[in-house]
Amino acid sequence: MAQRAQIGMCFDRSFAAGALPDYAQRIESSGIEQLWIIEDCFYTAGVSLAATALAVTERITVGIGIMPAVARAVPITAMEIATLANLAPGRFVAGIGHGVRAGMAQMRFLASSSLTALAAAGKALRRFCAPRPSGFTHSTSASRSMGADHELPELQLGGIAACHAIGHASVDSVRSSGLRAALLERVQAHEVRVIQALRRAK
Repeated sequence: MAQRAQIGMCFDRSFAAGALPDYAQRIESSGIEQLWIIEDCFYTAGVSLAATALAVTERITVGIGIMPAVARAVPITAMEIATLANLAPGRFVAGIGHGVRAGMAQMRFLASSSLTALAAAGKALRRFCAPRPSGFTHSTSASRSMGADHELPELQLGGIAACHAIGHASVDSVRSSGLRAALLERVQAHEVRVIQALRRAK
């Protein structure tokens, strides 16, 4: 029997960060199952907002969509992911992408091949986020694993153009030409209706 798709809402990059706690709580009280934090260059940051959303809710899944793979050092990204996953087991999804090329260039993080950089970062994150092996010591294992003793957080990789499965990570392939305008309009219209309903519930 096919599972029912979950409903999610986005906290847009243009929203004021201070609005997130109330927004997240309204999402949860409405019965919506997922909240996705939009991280984009020179707007609000994903990790801090995701931590806030997880702290003020109890049930919903919180995802970051998406963190640019090359904008942070991979070990630091792994530390952030492992920490959030440990704070809210089973409720955090880390989205990793190659970033918008114009933004990456402005930040001087533009890779020669965006998808190659994303693939390498995905493999490294899986290794760094893996649960620490028994007998873990910083002197012998810190370079191999930064995860705590918990289940590996869900990791989603996404990029423009075809992507290949990277290790055990699930991959979302986002094709710029594949989005049908009618479908996009339906999604946007549904999002507007939900936002209006949340405002009326205030």
